[in-house]
Amino acid sequence: MVEAAVVIIALSAMVLVAYLIPTLRQLAKTAEQSERLMRMMNTDVPPLLEEAGRALHTLNLAAIDIEKALAGGRALNDAAASITCSITDVRSACWQTANELLTGIVGWADQFRPVAAISGRGGLSALLTGVQEGFKFMRGRSAIHTRGGSYNGGEQQ
Repeated sequence: MVEAAVVIIALSAMVLVAYLIPTLRQLAKTAEQSERLMRMMNTDVPPLLEEAGRALHTLNLAAIDIEKALAGGRALNDAAASITCSITDVRSACWQTANELLTGIVGWADQFRPVAAISGRGGLSALLTGVQEGFKFMRGRSAIHTRGGSYNGGEQQ
């Protein structure tokens, strides 16, 4: 019986060795392939990392250029807003001046009513007096321009 047990143990050891030898050879081949891959990665990866670093640097420069372009656009937008504000101020001043002019003309026309009433009696002298009074009225209405209105640099009164 002992002999049978020794034979069974010997057969088991031979099967185990026969199974382990190809497995160990495959493991050795896999280890060699891993070493080759690691060597290849050590030679190929650093240049790729340097190239990726250069690409990131280029992207950063492009982002800076884009920011500068946007800042120029903001400045242009601010300038356009300032021009729009100036145009609005000029438009408002024109409307105010036109309104004052029309008010002055109406007042001036009112000055001519007495002249028209007496034109038969006073003739040219009365007409010139009426025109003179009209100009005095207009000069008084435009005094805001000599004192400095809001549209010519002074404060509006």
